[in-house]
Amino acid sequence: MAYRVRVIADIDWVPDGSGNTFMGQFQGNNPGQGGVEQPMVVGMAQTRRYTVAEGIPGGDSPTLANINTALTSCVADLAAASGTVVITAAELAIIQGWSSGSP
Repeated sequence: MAYRVRVIADIDWVPDGSGNTFMGQFQGNNPGQGGVEQPMVVGMAQTRRYTVAEGIPGGDSPTLANINTALTSCVADLAAASGTVVITAAELAIIQGWSSGSP
């Protein structure tokens, strides 16, 4: 393995109806939305960070397909579809509680 991909997934709460009140782009760790980085509503204080990494197949000459394979594996890791459970039922309960005021 010559390359790997590391994925950092931040899940944060964006209040309903916030419209453009909390618009932001390229502010610290808040990227824009989509491939062209359009401005997007930034999240509030609650954030959970999940990190996973996968090796990229293809040795010293990986292709875009190889990179996509590694990224797909990272998504599976995050979604608990593989042996590595990252977002558990307990984690999901924490995330879902934010909209009703839970810390």
